[in-house]
Amino acid sequence: MDQYKYDIALSFLARDESIAKDIYNRLKDRYNVFIYSEQQKTLAGKDGEAAFKQVFETEAKLVVVLYRPEWGSTPWTRMEETGIRDRAYKFGYGFTTFVALTDTPQVPDWFPKQRLYVGYERLGLDTVVTVIDARAQEAEIPSRELSVIEQAQILQKRRLFEAERVGFLSSYEGVQSAQNSEKKLRLLVEEKFTELSVAAPSLRIEIHTNDAQLGISGVGPALLIGYRQVYGNTLTDSKFKVELFSFGPPMKHRSYYEQPQRLRSMELYFDRTEDQPTCWRFNGRHYSEEQTAELIVKVWLDAQPDGSGGTNSQRKFRR
Repeated sequence: MDQYKYDIALSFLARDESIAKDIYNRLKDRYNVFIYSEQQKTLAGKDGEAAFKQVFETEAKLVVVLYRPEWGSTPWTRMEETGIRDRAYKFGYGFTTFVALTDTPQVPDWFPKQRLYVGYERLGLDTVVTVIDARAQEAEIPSRELSVIEQAQILQKRRLFEAERVGFLSSYEGVQSAQNSEKKLRLLVEEKFTELSVAAPSLRIEIHTNDAQLGISGVGPALLIGYRQVYGNTLTDSKFKVELFSFGPPMKHRSYYEQPQRLRSMELYFDRTEDQPTCWRFNGRHYSEEQTAELIVKVWLDAQPDGSGGTNSQRKFRR
């Protein structure tokens, strides 16, 4: 296996494509990187199962897996997993790097326990890319040095995009896009809590809505989310607020003898990136609407009592 078609291949679930593209964009100028969304034309007309399996089994020198427990259970990731395991059976797992995407890092049961893996939530994009760079060097994959012309072109592209982004966020079009995304986000959150109420009825989830807010109550702390639009032609100071209360939630037309205590507050801002025309920014990271909805549900779920005197979040770290 001396000749490889790709330096690095990325394997991931469809829901994590935005993360994969962020990594791809950081690596593509220095390495030949396989990511399905950028290789569809190359694979068109071929046997999809065989082509995918071949990429991860023989064609990529380094394989990076963006891992969630569902990875390997979908048709495409199942093929990629088969290619990886078949190759590892012959040559070991030295060609793999697993990037765990869940808050509590996990890897497949079959992955050797002595192998190190990377936690994306804890380390973030920059560190993960640095780790992949280091693994590429260990694998003796040459990193292509960019010429000054190429560096200047990349800089120009970034500056042009940033100017376009700032203009978009300061326009009526940007305001309308944010409002549409906010409505979609609220619906996604409501759908996820509806599914959760069916899957876990003991949590006694109740969903409360009005024109501007969505509230969630249950056996523990309550959640309140809502979007604050300040101006009609710019998104300056506009934010999507997520608040966790001791009980409630304190929505309009709902009154309590005592005022619920705010336990936690998060502010998310509508944004766009080169790969995501609509997304939400929190703590310097960008999330798709689907990822943002999951983040919001997790805030509530982690605060719920687990029956032993602690919370779901505390249980994860109990020895």
